[in-house]
Amino acid sequence: MLFRESSLALYRILDFGPILDSLCVSAEPQLCTICRGVLQHCNTHLETLCTQVSAQAFEYTDFKITFSISIIAYLKRLLVIGMAEEELGKAFRYKQTKDRSVIDFKEVYKWIMSPLIAKRLNVPANLDGTFLIHVSFAQREEGGGAFHENTVIQGVQNEMESFSGMLGKGAKWKAKQDWKHKKDNHANQSGAVKGAEQVISSVSKLALPLLKELDVFKSQEIAQIDLNTLMSVDCTMDNILLYGRYVKLSREVSQTPWNLGTKRMHSVQALISDNLLPIFGSKQAFLHAAGREDIDVRMLGRGRPFVMEFVNPKKSLSCQGQIEDKGLRKAINSSLVYCHEFKIVDKEFFDSLKDIEISKAKSYSCMVWVKRRITPQDCDKLSTLVSELHVQQTTPIRVLHRRSLAVREKVIHRLQATYINQHYMHICLLASAGTYIKEFVHGDLGRTTPSVGSLLESEADILQLDVTNVYDSVQSVAELPLSKLFEIEVVSDGEADDGEA
Repeated sequence: MLFRESSLALYRILDFGPILDSLCVSAEPQLCTICRGVLQHCNTHLETLCTQVSAQAFEYTDFKITFSISIIAYLKRLLVIGMAEEELGKAFRYKQTKDRSVIDFKEVYKWIMSPLIAKRLNVPANLDGTFLIHVSFAQREEGGGAFHENTVIQGVQNEMESFSGMLGKGAKWKAKQDWKHKKDNHANQSGAVKGAEQVISSVSKLALPLLKELDVFKSQEIAQIDLNTLMSVDCTMDNILLYGRYVKLSREVSQTPWNLGTKRMHSVQALISDNLLPIFGSKQAFLHAAGREDIDVRMLGRGRPFVMEFVNPKKSLSCQGQIEDKGLRKAINSSLVYCHEFKIVDKEFFDSLKDIEISKAKSYSCMVWVKRRITPQDCDKLSTLVSELHVQQTTPIRVLHRRSLAVREKVIHRLQATYINQHYMHICLLASAGTYIKEFVHGDLGRTTPSVGSLLESEADILQLDVTNVYDSVQSVAELPLSKLFEIEVVSDGEADDGEA
């Protein structure tokens, strides 16, 4: 029963005894030659497995299992298939490789263990569940000795290369293999796992006499190993995506973390995540926002939409209550950052946030200095000139170190300039996504055209800048009067969580 029988619905067998008897034919007290005890005695480690799951203190309503087993088991299975083919000759029903649909170890393990674990933990198994129990029967930690996956893989790789040399490969080929061997010695763990698949594929093509010569089949230490002793259980929970909007009230807070020397400076991400990590039982979180503002720019109005991604959260159930009773806002809100409209979202919503970043429009408020003397008529002229104004912006000098050099066309949809005195004006404007407002004001040494400075025929600079609102699209605000468009909406505690995303 190494191979799948199309007429046999294994998943319907309630008693897993027949599966064990068929797959693990071995007289007691010997371990199964192939699985080295893992499938043969998998029910005996149920209590240990569930204890380790409980010890990791996750909250969950269902679970799914993933399973991995040492490459030793896969190699031994290849040997048994080869020996069966040799022993049975024409009677071997699976002589053609195309006829072999091998039942993988993980399938059998899930068939047997899923109902047992479900009964023991009192939650159902669910292939689409968010709580993952990974059971491993392989040595991947340091100090594994002869059983370590890297050691076994590297040993088989070396032997395969020597076999190829014996079969008449030239010196040039051998030199190339020696170089690859040295390179592989520096491979990391992920590279070793990938190597396991390659090794199994290569070994499956070996003739039985060569297959039997592999040291992995001659080693008494490996021949007597009980893979159950290598069992480890690692639990993970799907990341939680928390949607919200943040209002940034300070000109000294960046969006993402940064350090000034050895001092950790305030950031929106840190101010939100540091307070919420304990609530979600997570050790790490990432901020994904619909755009960004500079550190010296405030984000006002209803705030900028964002999703905070909590990695491997342990409190996926109890955190729901904190969202409902506004406990999250109480934990975060301060004189620097204010958050509201919290809700848990799925990946589809998360992906749509990126679309908002591309299609959105933003309104701004800024204080502008003009070198020459200006009049109220200059402000009126500027307001008239700037309507659906197309602007060509070469990548600003200040961001060239992190953005590719290109010319990008942006649109200033509407602008309202208010006279303050002979050298100062207040400007409110609505611009398309990704417009560099500071450069639109001062021109960036001619890299942005036209600019406020060029339109006024004078040197101009921006003193203060605020983002006053983020809109899903220009169309959503196209008909709003200027007084309403540039009105700064203030969100109070009473209505903060009543708005729609």
